[in-house]
Amino acid sequence: MDIAEKLQTVSEHEKAEAFDDLIKKCISPALGTMSKREFEILLILKLQEIKVIEKNPEIYDMVSSFKITRSKARSLLYDVKMRTEDEETLQIELIELLSTLVFIKDGDKIMLEVTSPYLIDYIKSILKKQKQISDGSFSPENIRLSVDAYITLVESCMSLDKQKAIKKALQKCGFENNLSFRSVIKTVLSEIGKITYGKTVEGVVQSLELYIRPILQANVNEIEKVYQGFL
Repeated sequence: MDIAEKLQTVSEHEKAEAFDDLIKKCISPALGTMSKREFEILLILKLQEIKVIEKNPEIYDMVSSFKITRSKARSLLYDVKMRTEDEETLQIELIELLSTLVFIKDGDKIMLEVTSPYLIDYIKSILKKQKQISDGSFSPENIRLSVDAYITLVESCMSLDKQKAIKKALQKCGFENNLSFRSVIKTVLSEIGKITYGKTVEGVVQSLELYIRPILQANVNEIEKVYQGFL
């Protein structure tokens, strides 16, 4: 991501508006009152507004574009997210993460690859409140969870009514009627683990997305379509 090159693709009007707003904020209430850190955060936000920087950029892109350390890139992104995201936005990001970036390892571990440090802290907060701690494998961009911890994150994204609707749809497809939502999802993950065993990483991702996304979106019609004859 070359900032100078990307700026060339932005209209003069958009650049002028962003620059005008940047200057106004820098001199309000007086020149010099804005800290260096606040200026850096504001600059990132303005570059995101004109789509020179993605909303969720890769850490490496930040490092290479701004010639800063990895730790500073993560810290800047954290502060930007803290100022722009609320609970609803974080839940949307979490659903997307759970839908597409899940790897089942040895049948009992699930790997999430997370680029946003703010989202990682959000995940940790959910798990801590529910007394579901990971196995300690929280690296800067990867989280390894037990199946139970993963299901806790799934439950945090949806209401009880949605859980009931999902469970009912899965029961129509042959899942046991007397199982709780947690038990049904655990069965789903166990069966997906069998399906994806021996596949390439790309094949695993595709299989997981096919089966997990309809559940996380609470799409009853798609659940019944995808899981028909699943067991």
